[in-house]
Amino acid sequence: MKNTQLIIMIIFGIFIVFGVFVFGGFIPSPKDPTKEATKGNLIVWGTVPALVMNSVILANVTSQYQELSVKYIEKRRAEFETDLIEALAAGTGPDMVILPNDLFVRFITQIEPFDPLAYSERNFRDTFIDNGLTFVQDQSVYALPIWTDPLVMYWNRDMLSSANVARAPMYWDEFYLLAPALTKRTEGNEIQKSAVSFGEFRNVTNAKEILSTIILQTGNPLVRYSGGVFTVTASGDGTAIPSIDTSLRFFTDFADPLKPVYSWNRSLAESKDAFLAGDLAFYFGFASELSDIRIKNPNLNFDVAAMPQIRDNSYKMTYGKIGGAAVMKVSTQKPQAFLVAQLFSSAEASKAITESLSTPPARRDLISAPQKDPFLQMFYAGALISRSWLDFQPDKTYDILRTATESILSGKNTISQATSMVQAEFSLLAKMKSQ
Repeated sequence: MKNTQLIIMIIFGIFIVFGVFVFGGFIPSPKDPTKEATKGNLIVWGTVPALVMNSVILANVTSQYQELSVKYIEKRRAEFETDLIEALAAGTGPDMVILPNDLFVRFITQIEPFDPLAYSERNFRDTFIDNGLTFVQDQSVYALPIWTDPLVMYWNRDMLSSANVARAPMYWDEFYLLAPALTKRTEGNEIQKSAVSFGEFRNVTNAKEILSTIILQTGNPLVRYSGGVFTVTASGDGTAIPSIDTSLRFFTDFADPLKPVYSWNRSLAESKDAFLAGDLAFYFGFASELSDIRIKNPNLNFDVAAMPQIRDNSYKMTYGKIGGAAVMKVSTQKPQAFLVAQLFSSAEASKAITESLSTPPARRDLISAPQKDPFLQMFYAGALISRSWLDFQPDKTYDILRTATESILSGKNTISQATSMVQAEFSLLAKMKSQ
């Protein structure tokens, strides 16, 4: 008994002596990792306007953590990629970035995933819309979504009314009847007014995203990522994943002068300009384009509808851009960066950012809020069904798809040959990206 008491007294004495040395400054006290994460100086890059982000930082970071400084640097979309590549090559760069889905794929190997114990995939799925899963690869969360920008269908009410068409089409096969009814051509087959701007890339705004929508709706993801390797599915797998050939055929049909649905060619004005001039019945654009359309032609009698779907599909889908906050591996202040990323993706911050961008938010709680504005109703509904694909080199994949469609229209390649070309050239890019 006496020995036990003696041991307890010795241990108690050690704690007293240790406490004296700690409080006396002779021994540094253990650091609280939670508290340490609220101190530091972070650098954040993004394409969101600095005025907006500085306001968000003040309201959501500085107000809560006075010892955590966040400096936001606005980058133009054209310079973001180049500047980040150069910074990373020099071993520097920002602690965190706010970037769109295509740039996320470009820099996925330089992004630090979230700790699964701190932010699980289950938590992610419950918080964000399905398009946000672009940022979840190999069961790791790489970025937290903030905004999304779905592709929708703008339509000219006057053109449809004049042709006795009462509503906008809900399915793609309806365009086979609408194209001859809405397209006006001269006796020489010259197009004066067009139903739809399909087939070409050079003068079709958002051509790649339109074709991507049709492909994704068939169930083909185009690209998959696993274990650091990108796999291309353009030619399908012979079972569950179909080839993209039916999508290419549908898209190019409307630019074939020998077919009754012929309604577009590369000699016409840019599709968005044609729509603004009242010469195009359907324009496929992003939700963020609404204000630009209104400003450029305030007298245009137009409306917006959901992206058409494949008839009898069990699900609905449209292409959508999505942006999120990601922490870079080069950061020496990762705990602080992860904290700020979560603050930026909070309901309050997301609402402020998306309102400035004129896009829907990526959070389920914000998307589910009722909207009185009929346009916002369509945009929010589009956000819920939006998807994107792992576009590892956007400029090059654009050129490949453009070349494929042009080769079909010129007769250089059959649909099957064009599909094989896309598969081969995408796969070459994927191999280079995976190395």
